[in-house]
This record gives sequence, C-alpha cells and structure tokens, in this order.
Amino acid sequence: SASFGCEDDGISVPIPLGFNFRYYGNVYTEVTASSNGWLSFLPQNTWYNLNATIPTAASPNAVLAVMWDDLDGLAGPNPGTIYYYHDVAENKFIVSWVDWAFYSTSPNFSMQAIFDVNNNSIKMQYMGTFSQTDVTVGIENETGTDGLLVAYNQQYIHDSLAIRFASAPEGFQPAHYM
Repeated sequence: SASFGCEDDGISVPIPLGFNFRYYGNVYTEVTASSNGWLSFLPQNTWYNLNATIPTAASPNAVLAVMWDDLDGLAGPNPGTIYYYHDVAENKFIVSWVDWAFYSTSPNFSMQAIFDVNNNSIKMQYMGTFSQTDVTVGIENETGTDGLLVAYNQQYIHDSLAIRFASAPEGFQPAHYM
C-alpha cells in the first residue's frame, strides 16, 4: 500500500493498477487520483474542484466521480490521506480517501473505489457523516459523451452506502423481446 500527501486541491501522478482494466470499451493500466473525490484513467494536470454533471465533454474525462466536490483533507478534525493498494491475491485495486472533509469544514468521512478485475466491476463505498448537497457521483467515458450519473447536486451519499458498476461480459448479447 502507498499514499500521496495532498491535503487540498491535489492530483497524483498516474498510479499503476497492476492489471488491465476494461472501462467503456477501452483497456487501462493506470489511474490518476484527485483530492477532490474523483479518479480518471487519463493523465490529468489539475484537480478540478468544481463538480459537474455526467456526462460532459469538459475535463476530467474517463472519470469515476466517487464523491466529486471541493474536498479538503485539512478542514476536518483529522488530516486526510489518499491511500492506494493493489491486492494481488484478490486481483483488486483500491483507492481510499481517509479522514476527508468538505472545503467549508465538516466531520471527517472516508470513501473508497475498488476495481475488481475478476468481474470488471467498480465499487464505491462510503463511511461517515455526509451532509453536502452539491456532489457528483457516477462514471463517464473517455470522450465525455456517455456516462452513468448516480447523483448531481443533491444529498444522496450516506453512511454505509455502496454503489457497484459492472459491465456485461465480453460477447454477451442481451435478449430481444418481441
């Protein structure tokens, strides 16, 4: 496991996943983490602290908005840290925001994004008190033309919430009904 020490408005260098991960028809091997609650499969040069709806062609793209908002690791009672870990035995990659707060100060909360290459799914998990009403939660493709919006500018996240995104297995054909 490792971490990077950005407490407010920071962005990581691309972090190797340790495996190939299929996402919206593309294969990715690394992810970039923002201190503002999102990940991207594309290299980024800014932290984009103002959340937006999904999909949008505006950056960041190839995004996983775990809880995209203006977050601050120094605003709560404990300093926040972003950890990442490649679980080789379980074939998973985990990014955790631990002890974060909203920019305007709030109780600390934690959240995770778990990439599971076994079934090509992404799970987002939340722990703590969430009162913010202007967050974005969802996923988006590389061009910003397709996405799955879970929440935008509404109070949705709560303690012990888990959201799972999964794609159909390769070659899967949906049934057609007459």
